[in-house]
Amino acid sequence: MTVALVVVSLIALASLAVLVAKMLGVCNFILKCTLGVMAMMWLRWTLPRLRIDQVITTCLKYCVPLAAAMFLGAMLWTYMIPGGLGLMPGSPAAVAAAGEKGGP
Repeated sequence: MTVALVVVSLIALASLAVLVAKMLGVCNFILKCTLGVMAMMWLRWTLPRLRIDQVITTCLKYCVPLAAAMFLGAMLWTYMIPGGLGLMPGSPAAVAAAGEKGGP
């Protein structure tokens, strides 16, 4: 009878641990959301309001060329190194490297 009581108490303790872990995850999410919203509100209230012509000028001067450069870099990376760097298991480069070394 004591063994059954120990097993039941361990199961209850494990389910309590799962519940506490889930509640900590929820609290973590709520805290991060609150901090993010507070940071956005602080920035909006601190910085001066931008006119639409300033926003468009900034976008055309900086954001569009930066996005184009990043796209070009990703495209060149894909075509210059088609198998990637072989960092992920199962990638063609990793399989070829494992074959040359004689296995894992």
